Amino acid sequence: MREGVSGTLDICLGSDIGAGLVLQALRAFEDAFPGVSVTLVTDDTTLPLHRREADLAILTNPETDDAVEVVHAIRVPVTAHCARHDPHAPTTLWDMVDQRLLLPPAPTGTRSALSHALRRHRLDPGTTTTLVAAQVADLLSQPGRIAVFPETVFLGDAPETRRLPMVLGDVQLCVLRPARVPMIRPAQAFLTILQRSLDSALPQTA
Repeated sequence: MREGVSGTLDICLGSDIGAGLVLQALRAFEDAFPGVSVTLVTDDTTLPLHRREADLAILTNPETDDAVEVVHAIRVPVTAHCARHDPHAPTTLWDMVDQRLLLPPAPTGTRSALSHALRRHRLDPGTTTTLVAAQVADLLSQPGRIAVFPETVFLGDAPETRRLPMVLGDVQLCVLRPARVPMIRPAQAFLTILQRSLDSALPQTA
């Protein structure tokens, strides 16, 4: 596959999943196909696909229509993590919301899943910092913060954290492309690498 694969690849990443395993797959793609230039944009909608500004979009629980096609989907748990050596790591949702929560923006599937989990227990998220997944590692390096993101953000070669024992639901991580448009070779190659990474790290149960 390496021979003859060149050109450009434009990828849209949802703000809640652009870190960890997804970026590790991108680095593996860059190593395998050094002749391909890559552009990453952050957007929590499919608009870049509609405008033909992206070859692929990786989003959680996206709204779809007949202009886009889902080429891969996998269920990913939403998990809470703290700094590896945080001495005050919470063990319940009630304790968790008393600490500063690092959360993705409101339009994301992850934020919706967390809101649903908290509503079931009549809880409010309390004090929060809203940020994109790529910024989590820096802020989570110190105790006293809890990051709530899809598990893929904490996998791969992401910094070590401690996963907390809260059940927060899950999201459908979807890879989409413009419908009725032939997929370019760089997009096909990246999709293969990403699928293998996701399926290996997140085996699905029947």
